[in-house]
Amino acid sequence: MLLSRSTVSMAEEIDFDGSLYLDIEKKDPRYCAKAYVLLGEVLNGIAKDSHPPSAEDILDKFSNVALDCFGPLTYTVLAEWGVKSCEDVGEMFANICEYRKLPPEASNIEGSFHGLYDFKEEFWDIFEPRI
Repeated sequence: MLLSRSTVSMAEEIDFDGSLYLDIEKKDPRYCAKAYVLLGEVLNGIAKDSHPPSAEDILDKFSNVALDCFGPLTYTVLAEWGVKSCEDVGEMFANICEYRKLPPEASNIEGSFHGLYDFKEEFWDIFEPRI
């Protein structure tokens, strides 16, 4: 999977291979390598856009991809992988940027992930029956 330089203003493309995720997981074991694979899929999808991604772009796509993959189990799967908030997605994004030694402008959106949506509402409450 590749994230094009036009997406995050980088001089080269990023190759999101499996070993990258395992290396990042070793460095920061809060998040399972599978969570990085999911985020990599998200970033790959966003790479097709011509503008640098915002935290909102990343989180919207993250929600869509996660729900498509796991449906009603999304909240449980993400929690099992250590991803329990928007801030966690931001931390994972920052880890990818740091590990790949990307320029500062690539990770300058890290703080923008704070509280954009509530994970329980986004991934759990939507499946609760309404009476």
